[in-house]
Amino acid sequence: MSVPPKVHITLSAVYAAGHEARHAAECKNIRARMINQSRKKRLEETSLLFHSRSGIE
Repeated sequence: MSVPPKVHITLSAVYAAGHEARHAAECKNIRARMINQSRKKRLEETSLLFHSRSGIE
């Protein structure tokens, strides 16, 4: 059974597009996770600062 070249090109194009989309989504997820971690860290630091300041007073 031989696959017509046009069909093969379409399949590989679809696969490539899907792979690219998945890669972009993964990158976005990683970036979002990093931003969330740094935001969480900043919140913790701010609350620690606030608590230590209120402890002094």
